[in-house]
Amino acid sequence: MAGSPAQIQIMYGIAGERRLPEYEIPWLPGYESAAPVRIGNGAVQQLQLDVYGKVMNALHLARVGGLQSDATAWSIQCAMLQHLDTPSSTTVSQSI
Repeated sequence: MAGSPAQIQIMYGIAGERRLPEYEIPWLPGYESAAPVRIGNGAVQQLQLDVYGKVMNALHLARVGGLQSDATAWSIQCAMLQHLDTPSSTTVSQSI
C-alpha cells in the first residue's frame, strides 16, 4: 500500500489512474439521446468518509475471518484513524 490516508480517493480509473477529470463531449448523443455526455467523474474531488470506513471494515473482517493480522495492516488502520481525528482532514471548503 502506498501513500498516506489523505491521498485515498473514492474511485480510481480502470488502470489505477488517480486523475479522473470530468468533461463533456457535446458531439455524442448519449444513451437514448440523453445529454450531456460526460467522460470521467467529478465526484473524485469529493470528500466521502465512507471510503475510510470500508477499508477499516475490510481489515477487521479479514481478521475475524481468520486472516493473520500483521503490523502493516494495523499501522494503516492507526494512520487512518489519526488522519480522521485531525479537524482539517474532514473540513469541506467547497461552496455549494
